[in-house]
Amino acid sequence: MLFAACPAFAAHPKLARDLEGGDPEKTADVIVQFHQTPSAKHHQKVRQMAATHKASLQLVKGAVYSVPAGKLAELADDPNVAYISPDRPVQGSLNYAVPAVGADIAQNTTGTEMPSEWCPSIPAS
Repeated sequence: MLFAACPAFAAHPKLARDLEGGDPEKTADVIVQFHQTPSAKHHQKVRQMAATHKASLQLVKGAVYSVPAGKLAELADDPNVAYISPDRPVQGSLNYAVPAVGADIAQNTTGTEMPSEWCPSIPAS
């Protein structure tokens, strides 16, 4: 209980938990979300921390940077920064969409046959 009240053991509120405690010498690819759409001034301030600007993410008022892990807490202390999270890999998730719309059945038909349950007015062959 005593550790929770001690600032030295507290997690930074603007830093994703999986970014804390990393090797300060390594770089991390992160998404930095700002309170407003980042300008050249914002990018320059981050680059001054030995970071590399990789991409802009206007939809989330952010950008992707490669930042030395040892500078993440300093970056999170910037009042213009809303949150910092890892740049995680993403992929589409159509696992449930294909069977839900019957696309798997449609892909396996030649186009000449049609299951009668799809259209009851067509007699089964």
